[in-house]
Amino acid sequence: MKKLLIWAMVLMGILLSACSNSDDEEEKKEESGSIYGIVTERDSAEPLKGIGIQLLDGWSNVLMTTQTFEDGSYEFMNLKPGFYYLGIVSNKYYPGDIKTSVSLESGRQAKIDLPLYKAWGY
Repeated sequence: MKKLLIWAMVLMGILLSACSNSDDEEEKKEESGSIYGIVTERDSAEPLKGIGIQLLDGWSNVLMTTQTFEDGSYEFMNLKPGFYYLGIVSNKYYPGDIKTSVSLESGRQAKIDLPLYKAWGY
């Protein structure tokens, strides 16, 4: 009888351990991530302040928009894992026809630096 009770306890421990591991894996699958980087002028490598960056889920569906800070940096935080595009918001100095794709993994950060060319004539 004692052996049966011991085996039952061991079996319960194994089952509980397996259930808690699957819960941990499920949580990892749902962890958010971020996309960040620096926007620079391609020829001089100077950071560009105030450049608009769009986060898109396709070529035209804008999810969020931000601007670069003094040091040219930008960041999109708390994103679900998946495939995204980054687009430049056009201004007279830097054309907005640049789109870059990025695949974001669960709980990770993706660094995407964007070097821009000045528009012709500037």
